[in-house]
Amino acid sequence: MTPNRPLDGASIVVTRSSSQAGALIEQIRALGGQPIELPLIDFRKASISHHSHLTDYDWIVFSSVNGVRFFLDQLSDQEIDQLRSKARVAAVGSKTRSELLNYQFQVEVMPTKYEAESLAEAILKKASTHERILLARGNLARPILTDLLKKAGLSVLDLAVYETVFPKEALLKIKELQQLGVQPDYLTFTSASTVSHYAELSQKLLSDKTMLFPEADIVCIGDITAQKARALGLVVAAVPKRFTVEAMVDELIRLRKGE
Repeated sequence: MTPNRPLDGASIVVTRSSSQAGALIEQIRALGGQPIELPLIDFRKASISHHSHLTDYDWIVFSSVNGVRFFLDQLSDQEIDQLRSKARVAAVGSKTRSELLNYQFQVEVMPTKYEAESLAEAILKKASTHERILLARGNLARPILTDLLKKAGLSVLDLAVYETVFPKEALLKIKELQQLGVQPDYLTFTSASTVSHYAELSQKLLSDKTMLFPEADIVCIGDITAQKARALGLVVAAVPKRFTVEAMVDELIRLRKGE
């Protein structure tokens, strides 16, 4: 007999992009849950070819895994080697640091709390006012990181290296779930954009200004995502103290136990 697993019988909507949802889906399945794939976000490259001298910066700052990929994948091998040899590197969290290690970059600065404000504070403890900083980010990233660094007197190039977009297939997927009568137990959101896109879909499909899957408990990866959800009138059941997918799964287990 298979022993009971902590998420047995739980149906859980995963709204991450298809390219990044794999780890969360695998963890849910391993714990007995039923993941429902509903990618509400996708990404595409924002060209940086019009920017020159990108290797002249003293610091390269990454606020997401996507920032690492979309920035470094647009550079030549020679440019990457130059950055490795001279630039100091800051990352917002452990996943971003791990991605940088895949490109053989060593991370000098990483905050204990995975958010822009804490990243800015950590950088300011290390950087000098004469140093130049390149921030590789998405087009919808909050401006707070750039604002805090500039306010401290640092020279910052705020460079959007990717764009966040709404997946075309999301609407069809939602309609399919509705036709099947799916009523998930939990909704997981890993960014403010996934929350916004969920609300947009709800408005398109429902005429009474309610949200899709209203009975599902909502788990957000971090404070900013939760703030967006609450601003849209959603009730957030859980936010992990550590802003990682693994910590989200721990919260799902806690909710499932009724804690």
